[in-house]
Amino acid sequence: MNTITLTEGASSFDQIRQVDESGNEYWLARQLQSLLGYTQWRRFEETVERAKLACQNSGYDIKNHFADAGNVVKRRQGGGTSQSDYKLSRYACYLTAMNGDPRKPEIAAAQTYFAVKTREAEIGSSFGNSEVLIATITAAIEQALIPINQQLSEIQQQLKLFPGAKPKRPWTLPSDTPPSEVPQDYVQLEDGSWLSPEAYESILRQSRRSLNWDLRQLRDFE
Repeated sequence: MNTITLTEGASSFDQIRQVDESGNEYWLARQLQSLLGYTQWRRFEETVERAKLACQNSGYDIKNHFADAGNVVKRRQGGGTSQSDYKLSRYACYLTAMNGDPRKPEIAAAQTYFAVKTREAEIGSSFGNSEVLIATITAAIEQALIPINQQLSEIQQQLKLFPGAKPKRPWTLPSDTPPSEVPQDYVQLEDGSWLSPEAYESILRQSRRSLNWDLRQLRDFE
């Protein structure tokens, strides 16, 4: 798993962090894209859109956390093309990480970073032993994410022992699955494979449960 140091100034997330004229911190989505393991803007923008919906459903104003930062990219031969981008608040970055591809190790690292940094801001001070906290939270996230594929494989093996017992539909589909055979509510991942809503929610639920459990332990360091 890719590890990201949370010491101020040393983290990759800290290096792309910016501050506007009013003193508000923000991250540009296109700079955050590569740190979350995405190579295609189209795929990453879909994740941002899910994060915006989560922000709205939580009762927050999307414009306060996902500000439009689109620009025009000039061409050598003249003219230019418009390029979408966003100024993301810390909360927006956290939501984007939580709605990203849960199989990416960069996503787990981002969830850890923004969760810890948000907690630091809430208590207004640094943690006494950040290395221990980072290791604890990271280990919890890894434990929630890594066994998922193993569990799915074990379930498939167990189902083979019962003739006629088949799941209602598979949790994952390979990238070469014909489009006509892919259910409309499946989510396509960056590698081209497909993930069912049930599998996606199960992975996120386990990740969030582990993350929230460890964040409660941070109160001992206030």
